[in-house]
Amino acid sequence: MGQIVEAALYDSIARKKAMDALRNRYPFIRKQVIGRSCGGRDIIAYQIGRGDESCLFTAAFHGSEHITAVVLMMFLEDFAEAVFQKETLAGYPIGRALENRSQIFIPC
Repeated sequence: MGQIVEAALYDSIARKKAMDALRNRYPFIRKQVIGRSCGGRDIIAYQIGRGDESCLFTAAFHGSEHITAVVLMMFLEDFAEAVFQKETLAGYPIGRALENRSQIFIPC
């Protein structure tokens, strides 16, 4: 399968399309609106795994940091693919990262 997230600039509409495509490919990615930005846009968290503990990955807190959102989206795609294939990610068994915990990604 080809990469969904590319190293490119994403506006909010393109980011939503890419994230929806990731969720279509990997239906175990859950989506939750966790608030609203000062511009009135939904702040969305994407979750993989279920557990009492969570690991949080966030990006793009400031407008000039847009590249960090893309990097996090790419990492989420790599993480999801490793879960789907039951493989390692950077040499780490991905199943261990999900033992009794959730991984939460907030790209923007």
